[in-house]
Amino acid sequence: MHHLYSVTRHKDASDLATQAEIIFAMLQISASEERFSANYPPNDHYFLGHAINASVVVCDADDEDAAKYPYWVVVKNPMPWGNPGDAPSILIAELASALTNVGLSVRDS
Repeated sequence: MHHLYSVTRHKDASDLATQAEIIFAMLQISASEERFSANYPPNDHYFLGHAINASVVVCDADDEDAAKYPYWVVVKNPMPWGNPGDAPSILIAELASALTNVGLSVRDS
């Protein structure tokens, strides 16, 4: 599983960390971590949240639409080391509308 959404900045987010906090709170993900990797330009870091059935990455976008959609939300298979705690399952079919409900514009990539 791999699903990518390009999203706008939330009105209350001043940086990637705050954007990730808002998205994880909306998804009821309490188990998350900041990770560092050169594979995530331009700032070489991202935030990873753990759900029962998926891992959710919130990172800076680095494509031609980054001015309008500065962040990506990527849903992938759960990471083997991730402990979701009491997080619910992610309903992929409803994720775009859930992101829109917290004030983000979403482009399903």
